[in-house]
Amino acid sequence: MGFLTTIERSPSGESDTIIGIIDGGIWPESESFSDEGLGPIPGRWKGECEGGLNFTCNRKIIGARYYGIQDSVRDKHGHGTHVASIIAGSQVNKANYYGLAQGIARGGVPSARLAVYKACDVDCNFNDILTAFDDAISDGVDIISVSVGHGDPLELTSDPIAIGAFHAMQKGILTVNAAGNAGPGLYSVTGDAPWIFTVAASNTDRRIVTKVLLGDGTILTGTSINAFPSSNEELPLLYGTQVTSECSETEARCLDGSLVEQKVVLCDVNSNTDLVKAAGAFGCIVPNQGNNISEVGPLSIAALDTNDINLVIASWEMNPNPSLDTEFAYGSGHIDPLKAKDPGLVYDISKEDYHKVWCSISQTINATCHANLTLQQLNYPSMAVQVDMNSAFVVSFPRTVTNVGKANSTYVATVRGGTKLDIIVDPDYLHFTALNQRKSFVVTVRGKGIKSPLTVESMPLLWTDEDDIHKARQQSEQRRSADVTAGPKALRCQTLLNGTPPPSLQVKGVPRGIPPDKSDMYVTQNKGKP
Repeated sequence: MGFLTTIERSPSGESDTIIGIIDGGIWPESESFSDEGLGPIPGRWKGECEGGLNFTCNRKIIGARYYGIQDSVRDKHGHGTHVASIIAGSQVNKANYYGLAQGIARGGVPSARLAVYKACDVDCNFNDILTAFDDAISDGVDIISVSVGHGDPLELTSDPIAIGAFHAMQKGILTVNAAGNAGPGLYSVTGDAPWIFTVAASNTDRRIVTKVLLGDGTILTGTSINAFPSSNEELPLLYGTQVTSECSETEARCLDGSLVEQKVVLCDVNSNTDLVKAAGAFGCIVPNQGNNISEVGPLSIAALDTNDINLVIASWEMNPNPSLDTEFAYGSGHIDPLKAKDPGLVYDISKEDYHKVWCSISQTINATCHANLTLQQLNYPSMAVQVDMNSAFVVSFPRTVTNVGKANSTYVATVRGGTKLDIIVDPDYLHFTALNQRKSFVVTVRGKGIKSPLTVESMPLLWTDEDDIHKARQQSEQRRSADVTAGPKALRCQTLLNGTPPPSLQVKGVPRGIPPDKSDMYVTQNKGKP
């Protein structure tokens, strides 16, 4: 993300930051959670170290609680430890995986303190999630990170993370939530409440290279993780009925341990690799059928491209062909932490505005819900609304920006790119004379029904100041849903402030159904960069 070690930071401010982690626990002995060099625990901390069996806190992990049938905050699966180290892991020099990829491992805020709330094991119970939120708020955390989510998006009024985050927001605490592992398909983002900062995963372009020597002398070179050198002896490569004494050629998945032990198995799909490992094979190779993907595990696994030249492990490369989902899959893009310090303009939303939105979504009428605010009216950088795809439409988005750049500054709006939609920004010129001054504008979009069943139109709206330093990029998109014969088109505008994305989420204007089984919440790891 461009956040180098040479960048000037604020150690005192960072070490006074307390981050609450609601996940599957933590492994306190990891070097990432060493408290070396940290000062006293912040005096405003009101939490406890109730870590349970065989668990001790320090000046890095300053609080710990567990829930349900757990007996300790200790992490049994590695997921909570993984996300905690990404967020606030202390710097660890010469970190490596059995000698591979050696470098410096550190979290986004290495000096921050951690308060760990183990509400999950394999699953997360709804009640435990809500209790963890209540405890984190009461303990005095500054920010809450929840890298878990339900397999299917829930209605906000039934989503424990959305509800817990709403309570946190009312106390001035931001919740950061993983977008889930199901992307980049449509409607796959979880945690899309507007008061949540939803973060999706990304990957890197680094590859770890390894080689496979075939019996005829051919050497296949590609990317794969294999930390253990192979012996000089040749190993048989088995496929199909060679690995079983019971199944047919098309059903060769019931592996015979006596046939595959200490041999290499060629698998059609990577979902069989656990079976191969359990059967005692030395390793396996998965032919690549277009997507360079494989699993990483203690077992030697490689994904072999069909052109027998590329071995790839643990990577998914985007299809270079144009995709209807590209703009939606991209979200708001990678955040730039340097430019985020000086965005120029910001979209402020008050607690009262969020409360009005909650009243609108929940359709509640009571003493506290005396006014509603639709998602379309919310002063949010992303804009979305449901419109009739067969008729002409006019949609307006009122927005207000606050000047946090130069006291005397002017921003001009420009709409770029060709489109069949008519986009008007009124006014298209904003002049500020003071810091924290607010200016309002309205984005109006006019269009007619589009006959093509799958259409995406993308139009960036760019606010630029006179020095060409601050740029607010707003992405407007129109699409027609393929799975609805007379359904909606989604119209979506998105703003990037000075190249810095707002929360990566898409607000839907129509409620979604609740899955029949919502008793458990499944852990979804936010792989790659947070």
